[in-house]
Amino acid sequence: MTAANRSIGDVITTTSRPKLGLKPTERDRAVKQGLLGGLLGGLGPIAPEPAGAPIGTGTLPDPRPEAIDTATGHQSPPGPVPEAKPTLVEQLCADFGVDWLPYPLAIGVGQDKPREVRQRLGLLVRRRIYLFALAHSPSRFHPDGSIAGPVSDEHRAWAVTQLEHLARKKADEIATREKTKP
Repeated sequence: MTAANRSIGDVITTTSRPKLGLKPTERDRAVKQGLLGGLLGGLGPIAPEPAGAPIGTGTLPDPRPEAIDTATGHQSPPGPVPEAKPTLVEQLCADFGVDWLPYPLAIGVGQDKPREVRQRLGLLVRRRIYLFALAHSPSRFHPDGSIAGPVSDEHRAWAVTQLEHLARKKADEIATREKTKP
């Protein structure tokens, strides 16, 4: 059998037998039935390319359990992809009506905003990247990018202390993980 005449099933069954943990007959049956994708990754077989479409344009079936018809065991067409939840920074940019937020922000920038916005700001100012900017930036900024004033030495020292605390915490987590490894 030449390489051009070999199917993907032949390639998979001859090159990956030890990896699947199946007896050769079970694996061969799975390949012939198109179930190998489901055994490997839970996705099922790849749909073939439409007639005239370039090779490699087939689609993966929908991996959600509700996409499989329990009566027939067949895969239903994929449903709509859920929208990605906006990130914290994207939400804050929308809250302030800007495309990006400069770091560090001016003090009191969220006082006139609703509670949810103030909570998001509280999460933002405790992130490493924000603390790093606070520790190293000479100025604070309004959300529109204009300079609000200098960063005080007290706030800079607090940011450095918080960064050191986060670094110790991360080092402790890594050390604990290393101790529990077999």
